[in-house]
Amino acid sequence: MRLLCTKTLELKEFSGNTIPRYAILSHTWYEGQEVTLPDLQSPEKRRLIMAKQEYAKIKKTCDRALKDGLDYAWVDTCCIDKTSSAELSEAINSMMGWYERSDVCYAFLEDVPPGTDAPSAFARSRWFTRGWTLQELIAPRIVKFFASDWSLLNEKRVLSDFLSEITGINKDVLNWGGSRAQETKGENLKSALNSASIAQRMSWAAKRQTTREEDLAYCLLGIFGINMPLIYGEGSRAFFRLQEEIIKRSDDQTILAWNFDGCDLQAHSIGQDWYADTLKTFDNPMDYTGVLADSPLAFQHCKDIVTCDLGRQTSPFSITNKGLEIELPLAPSQPNNTGSNSDPTQDFHKFMSTYNSRALVRHVQSGLTYALLQCQHKNVPGGVLALPLQQTQRRLYVRPRSWKLVLLDCQLWYQWRLTPLYLLTEEALLPQPALWMTNSLVNRLPEIAVVLRNLPPNLFVFQASPSVPQGPGPRVILVYQYKKREMRENRAIVSLGDKDAEETELTLIVKLKDTYDTFGRFGPPRASCCLGKGKYRSYWDFDSFLDPQNVLRQYREVQEILEAAGTRKTKV
Repeated sequence: MRLLCTKTLELKEFSGNTIPRYAILSHTWYEGQEVTLPDLQSPEKRRLIMAKQEYAKIKKTCDRALKDGLDYAWVDTCCIDKTSSAELSEAINSMMGWYERSDVCYAFLEDVPPGTDAPSAFARSRWFTRGWTLQELIAPRIVKFFASDWSLLNEKRVLSDFLSEITGINKDVLNWGGSRAQETKGENLKSALNSASIAQRMSWAAKRQTTREEDLAYCLLGIFGINMPLIYGEGSRAFFRLQEEIIKRSDDQTILAWNFDGCDLQAHSIGQDWYADTLKTFDNPMDYTGVLADSPLAFQHCKDIVTCDLGRQTSPFSITNKGLEIELPLAPSQPNNTGSNSDPTQDFHKFMSTYNSRALVRHVQSGLTYALLQCQHKNVPGGVLALPLQQTQRRLYVRPRSWKLVLLDCQLWYQWRLTPLYLLTEEALLPQPALWMTNSLVNRLPEIAVVLRNLPPNLFVFQASPSVPQGPGPRVILVYQYKKREMRENRAIVSLGDKDAEETELTLIVKLKDTYDTFGRFGPPRASCCLGKGKYRSYWDFDSFLDPQNVLRQYREVQEILEAAGTRKTKV
């Protein structure tokens, strides 16, 4: 380990037990402007760089360390020989440990003005957006934050609540170690990190950025306790390799829980009786991916996804030359005897009739199903996450890209059969669609159905405008092909009746809105609801409409929906 003498700014090398106490710097880089190892080693270059702002950053680090009684300091820009690939690889694999073993870490926020006490100015710092600063925040027991003039802002322990809020990192992880002795630090940091699931740790990096694409994976090596070779030039393959290495060391299935957006949380945890959602009944057969995520961004909504023990023994899972070999409870197969020319809407209705309003709704398309994972949302203890899958060959599955994970009743874990599966790990390994999809399916546009879920047991759909073929209940109130924007059936008014009363009790307005998936691609519409209480609804009577999902607030928007649905000055 190469360290700077804080008195002379000379570089010295140490190893093993000879490494002295030291301070360490955390900062944001500006490519091509930083002071490097050759700059400090050459007397001629040193004289040239002494006037640079980046040199002042190193000098201030050493001055501060001296004040804290430390004779040495470490700065990544000049303490690593980046011309040596071997040294760079060793340094990156050791980085978490170096920050952990430091006496103190100085986090220099050069874009935060001195004397600021506004939380927003602090939270907007570029330092919180960079990939490498994630481990630099977590690993050191003591982190001191400094403003642009090197005036002290505050310390990590004092700001832990605020830091947890803006970074998503568990407070217990930020505060690991407490005031215990130095020799216990390693064990405490490891246990603190392991208290967070794989998905939670990935979510901490979801919105962070790195200059090199590969560094999105390499900056997480210490967070997951992984050592692996660095291969700059491999691009996104680095993140796949990281996940493969994690799977070798952990049986945490939350690594498969990416692309979860919490859309079911209202129905499961808040007690919301009214919930409408879009359901894609026929997916685009060309739009599939592997079971591993492309980047940490796919985990951005996973900060509350945790592992769970459901008391049912499962086999270990591992990476093989056929993909991820794993045993999971698989949804019971639904026979399709309607033939290739059947109406997909009718197929969908027939399929829906076999499930109650809170149960799993699956694709009717042959081979599309769900598998249950041993993980849940921490605020929904009675639910487990279900992974959408498409079968390509016997026991071989891929993942529909635009389908998100859903929350299901944990009782299904004991009802569905444990099934050995092979899940292709990345998109590059997918077979050609022609090998496993029929031409009629490839040419068919995806169907979108708006399903009214979680309807209170005493209510039923009395009338829908515009009307659609009657579904079970009926709960399917809109069916159309998405990506056909000329279709007009994107709004509906639904009259709900009470089984114990003769007249209409409630009116529900449903509107579709375009969405984009985790990767910024166009996705299926999302349905939103506006609920009105009362037996009848007149054209201008908007004031009594309620909005439990905080949508459709504007008068004009409600008026537009009513007009598009053909509502007049009569009862709905």
